[in-house]
Amino acid sequence: METNSSNTWLESMIDRYHNSIFKYCYHMLRQRQDAEDACQDIFVKTMRSLNNQKNIQSEANWIYRIAHNHCLNILKKRRLLRLLPFIQEWNVDFFQNASLAHVESSLDIDRLLSGLSSEERSIMVLRIIEDKSFEEIGAIINYSSATTRKKFERSRRKLQKLLKSEQGEHEHEKTSISYL
Repeated sequence: METNSSNTWLESMIDRYHNSIFKYCYHMLRQRQDAEDACQDIFVKTMRSLNNQKNIQSEANWIYRIAHNHCLNILKKRRLLRLLPFIQEWNVDFFQNASLAHVESSLDIDRLLSGLSSEERSIMVLRIIEDKSFEEIGAIINYSSATTRKKFERSRRKLQKLLKSEQGEHEHEKTSISYL
């Protein structure tokens, strides 16, 4: 009976959180296949840790914390792999079946987010894309809401500088092209 109720609980969790967790993983990992794999792993970890988490205050924060830690571990492994000179980084074509406008906007977002650290990217994705409060984000990444808010503001300023820098480069290119 307990297995059946656990399966029902897991199905309910997947129904409620799969899309949100996938989007979070996608923005953190920036590769569709990795996000899909991570999402599956996260729900398996959720199921395994259910018995250890008797007093879950917020189910959403709990599963996002699992997702956050899982994505950070994947990103750390990627960095280690890049240190090995004989392993070449592979690309996954995650833009299959996507509209051109979606691909272009994803590329813009991805390019901007790639200028942030994994922690900064996590905070930005949770706040802007997932519309989480600073209290919820703090609970997910293990900071106070005030610290989370400060980190968000710093990350936002960093993104604004990156965007201005990028816009300045485009203006410079246009000016250079007009003289040719």
